[in-house]
Amino acid sequence: MNVKKVDSGVFYGDEYLSWPFAQDFWYTRNYISQAGQATLPGAPYNETHWENAEWQAIVEEAQTTVDEAARNQLIAQAQEIEFNEGGYIIWAFRNQVDAGSDKVAGLVTSKLGVPIGNFGFKGVYFV
Repeated sequence: MNVKKVDSGVFYGDEYLSWPFAQDFWYTRNYISQAGQATLPGAPYNETHWENAEWQAIVEEAQTTVDEAARNQLIAQAQEIEFNEGGYIIWAFRNQVDAGSDKVAGLVTSKLGVPIGNFGFKGVYFV
């Protein structure tokens, strides 16, 4: 293997989404929204172009499952499949704390599942 070190302008340039092998980093977010952005067929940032019908069916079921315990079981199944067979080399699915304090006001929950209100601190203040 020959490693070609490129800056972000080249990595995310004209060849983005067509590199034969690359590294990337996705900060921690809700697994279902992450799959929609990066690994489901048709995802806008599908860097690996990995496809797995069983995994896809589980993720799609999790997307419509209202019961949190049942959805979490489906997500765990999907994560195991993606960890073992997916296009990314995944070192972990990290747990993330997304919380506030009664001493802070103005935090808004992200509709995209991004932690800490999508980091939109513009309207956040101490009370």
